[in-house]
Amino acid sequence: MRTTLVRLVPLALGGALLAGCAVGTPGSTGTTAATSAIPEASLAPPTTGPTPAPPSPAPSPTPTPTPTRTPNPTAPAVETFWDAVLRGIDVAGHLRITVIGPSPGVLRYEPHASATVVDDRVGFVCVEGAAFDGQSGSFVPVPGAWECGGAALVGGFRNTGQPVDAWSEALPTDDSVAETTTLEPDGRWRWDYTAHSAVFGGTVTTSVWVDPTSGQILDARRDDPTGSTRYGISYATAFPPITRP
Repeated sequence: MRTTLVRLVPLALGGALLAGCAVGTPGSTGTTAATSAIPEASLAPPTTGPTPAPPSPAPSPTPTPTPTRTPNPTAPAVETFWDAVLRGIDVAGHLRITVIGPSPGVLRYEPHASATVVDDRVGFVCVEGAAFDGQSGSFVPVPGAWECGGAALVGGFRNTGQPVDAWSEALPTDDSVAETTTLEPDGRWRWDYTAHSAVFGGTVTTSVWVDPTSGQILDARRDDPTGSTRYGISYATAFPPITRP
């Protein structure tokens, strides 16, 4: 099955303590208790000291600016990823993939035609829905209906984890295929493929990186039981137009 972030300021209060005293008058036949009257004017109000200044208001904290939130970008759907790849081939007009690994060779793609080059010689051609095998020296039609060009590239990656020069539903496909896409920190799109291959007898893993703006493949890698493969990508290398043999 395909698996498609108040300060409190206390006030100091002052006060004064008043005391009375008894005085005896000499020459009297008896001791007369006399109360020394204290002039009313001498009764000063309590000294409380200077009136404290009101507390200074606490400074208001500087508000922290709220960052502007932008929508989080997300990874593309698998179909969107490969639609971008098709667009990249359409715009560039051609794509050359150099296979560096156990099965070296060169794949050529135009929007609707594709070919394989081995030892500097074209050995297979797919054009106008027909495939031709030229490995024997003369090109022989291969039975069946074929997808060529960009469609073959996408069909090969999504069903076998590798680019092919021609694709047909009649070809053997991997089992337990899982495809995932990721948005890389640098803005690239990444597609990862994991499956079991009966042809290679084990697990296949492939990764492809794409520039979402141009739709051009930037890098591609594959691992299977036969070893590791790197794919050299060029949209600038010119080659002769792919024609029907």
